[in-house]
Amino acid sequence: MRLTILGNGGGISDGLPYNAFLVDDRLLGEVPPDIMSSLFRERIKLDGIRNIFISHFHADHCFGFPFLALRLFYNGAPGVIKTFGPLGLESRMLDLCALAFGNDHPLREWLGGVMEFIETGPDSEIDLGDGLSIKTIPMDHPVETLGFTLRRSQAPLFTYMPDTLWNENLLPFIQNGGRTILIDLNGEPGDTHKVHLSEADLIEMALPRCGDDVVFYGTHLKQHKKTGPGRIRYVKPGDHIEIPE
Repeated sequence: MRLTILGNGGGISDGLPYNAFLVDDRLLGEVPPDIMSSLFRERIKLDGIRNIFISHFHADHCFGFPFLALRLFYNGAPGVIKTFGPLGLESRMLDLCALAFGNDHPLREWLGGVMEFIETGPDSEIDLGDGLSIKTIPMDHPVETLGFTLRRSQAPLFTYMPDTLWNENLLPFIQNGGRTILIDLNGEPGDTHKVHLSEADLIEMALPRCGDDVVFYGTHLKQHKKTGPGRIRYVKPGDHIEIPE
């Protein structure tokens, strides 16, 4: 299984492409404002995307939905696309499309026949087909935010932890979420408002308490960071991470 990094930036960054990723060209994680630029930059074929996961409704995670939907509308999506997210997902995405293109645009009717919105809560089990499923994980963020563990036949492959502070409830998912963890590392020691994890949090709270084979890939960053020695690495757009099965 391959994880492709489309962007690694947070809501405030030094101009990084916003955090988004793709799993085996079929599961798209997040739809930030620049999602179309990131997808075309990495030469992704849109007709392979069958599932979309939106962790929460902050702009840097979902404001690109109308532009992705519009392109799929004009391309002609080959079958139903399932979009997962917190409660209110369908109304939020339809409202964004109406704001972007108007209530009378044919996109709205088309979405009703092609896009299946599936609203989830914490600890939801979602079947993706072909033996794959995701189990949602509650994050510690000012708005409802969900991460997930991707599994094949119930065996964990990798875990995605978007915007969150450290919370002891995250530890079981780190310990049992596979050897690859894509995680929000937007936090910095001098932050005035602490709403994101930092590298120091992982070093203190997680690394001593999980297996030596677990690797953390930091994303949702303020600026590019170089990876040093150890099990905390920083992703950049265009990276490919092979996930062992």
